Amino acid sequence: MKLITNIPESEHDLQDTIKLFYADIEFADNIRGTLSLYVKQDGNILYISCKYLNLKSTEENRTFYIYEIRDLLHFKRVMLRCIRITAYLCLKKHTKISMPWGSLTGVRPTKLGRDLLSSGSGFLMLDKHSFDKNDINLLRLDTPNNQTLSSLKEIMEEDFYVSHKKAELTVRIIKNQNKVLDDFLIKNYPVGNLIIKNNEKAIDFYINIPYCTSKCNYCSFVSSVISKTKQTVAPYTKALINEIRHAKELIISKGYKVRSVYIGGGTPTAIPDENLEEILKECNFGVSEFTVEAGRPDTITKSKLDLLKKYNVTRISINPQSFKDSTLLAIGRNHTSQDILNAYKMAQPYGFNINMDLIAGFSNEKFIDFKRTILKTLELAPDNITVHTLSAKRGSDLIEENGKMNINKDINKMLDYSLKVLIEHGYEPYYIYRQKYMTGNLENIGYSKKGKMCIFNIDSMEELFGIMACGANAISKCLFDGGQRIERSANLKDIKEYIDRIEEMKIRKENLFK
Repeated sequence: MKLITNIPESEHDLQDTIKLFYADIEFADNIRGTLSLYVKQDGNILYISCKYLNLKSTEENRTFYIYEIRDLLHFKRVMLRCIRITAYLCLKKHTKISMPWGSLTGVRPTKLGRDLLSSGSGFLMLDKHSFDKNDINLLRLDTPNNQTLSSLKEIMEEDFYVSHKKAELTVRIIKNQNKVLDDFLIKNYPVGNLIIKNNEKAIDFYINIPYCTSKCNYCSFVSSVISKTKQTVAPYTKALINEIRHAKELIISKGYKVRSVYIGGGTPTAIPDENLEEILKECNFGVSEFTVEAGRPDTITKSKLDLLKKYNVTRISINPQSFKDSTLLAIGRNHTSQDILNAYKMAQPYGFNINMDLIAGFSNEKFIDFKRTILKTLELAPDNITVHTLSAKRGSDLIEENGKMNINKDINKMLDYSLKVLIEHGYEPYYIYRQKYMTGNLENIGYSKKGKMCIFNIDSMEELFGIMACGANAISKCLFDGGQRIERSANLKDIKEYIDRIEEMKIRKENLFK
């Protein structure tokens, strides 16, 4: 598809909007059609016209909107919102498809929701003109500032074209998150503002261990199959401990307070006991939440569980993905559903909060298969259940082999069922995120029993607190200007490069956490 616009900085947003409707499209001059979008600015008034021309049928769709920008402090950000909405409506008209999340393309719907609570949409739609004679002009009423949660649904539905169901879900999740964030809220502010006390000095600590027992065919994470890279584990552990100790010095010297610790990957429990223990020894932060992903049941042993308990780990993941053995074999997992049950039974006496990850949308699964997985998980009654929508990114074997991903026609039914039945069994949705190349443009949702929400998951998704991150491919975040500005520093992805250049990783962290 050819893309034409007079606002160069909007090209990325426009491409993301187009991919809502055409996930496998390439942006070239000679296929499918042309989308052209032009913006004329007169003070704080935007005139945005969008035209989609289908080259195959010469069918043309046009949309013309007039917006008044009310949030002048963030004019550029609001302008890009208006551009995305205009392009979305033009393509929606052409394809006759409505997306569940409307014009939203971002990873964090609840983060946008929090922004809308304090400022409204930032624009007033003055008028909409369609070039079809039968269309009716629409006058959008003004949206006042300092919204309440009850009005957030209206803003998302009417300004961003989010479905009623997804708008309700967003509000429910924000309400649940606020139960965890209450201690950090400034008490004399209305709930809509969600201003956090001292959030620039409160951080989470993340450690990445990029090793797995096998490579899942949908995974694009930078991780190594340990049977092929055993020789790197010891030097990686040494470099990682070097970086962790340096990070701890920064925390003390700069006056940071660690809220939670999270060791992810990969599968951290894939490495030998002695290496894992060396790393766990360094995590003496005295926090109430310490998570270690033990996602692969084929890595869970009594000695591993003993180590996790010894070093005060409070939360682990044991991830079935599916309880259908043919699915596990097809996606490259080295375990069966019975292995999951055995690992869970082994871990239960240790008293960990346990999370279980499930995936909806595998091409070889029908709704009944996913339903069985949900019901089997509910029999185990873990503290957290995370329901992921299958997302195969470029670089995953699933995409590399097939060129594109098959869409499971039951995907919406699967997610609707999981939301309904998990809530009925006492679980509440408490964090959400979306990814590119996700089946049906849907979402991943974390569910929790009462009082069992994961602090790290909320903090990282909402970006309300910084993250000091160590390890290959780990990304640190630091908040500035009361959380209005976020800066990031990424470590090298390749394990050998990370080991060889560990001093550079330490300098990067110093430059970020000044």
